[in-house]
Amino acid sequence: RFLPPPPTKTPPPPTPPKKKKNPPPADPRTFELAKDGLMQCLQEHNVKLGQSKIKGAGIGAIAIVDIPEGTKLFRSNGPPTNESIALKEEDVARLPPHVQAVVKAFILPDDDGCRAV
Repeated sequence: RFLPPPPTKTPPPPTPPKKKKNPPPADPRTFELAKDGLMQCLQEHNVKLGQSKIKGAGIGAIAIVDIPEGTKLFRSNGPPTNESIALKEEDVARLPPHVQAVVKAFILPDDDGCRAV
């Protein structure tokens, strides 16, 4: 006697990927504190990355101004985040000339003329 084939199970449709939740908007007061901290750090900025003049030393921190002995070269402005801070041209203009040169050389302005740091 002839039996029909057993019914086949249809696989369930693929689960759509979970949507990433947008983080809540940043508190503007936090942003201003972060920007103030960044501006303070930039006021004290005294090195850039560059090729060392010491044979075989490679790339490292190169002084862009005279640095007194004992000066702490690096400091933290808080834990790393994915947030950026937009510096307007008037913000950049308040920085020392040697820092303005680094900011302008490495951070391109957006359509609004702001540089995201």
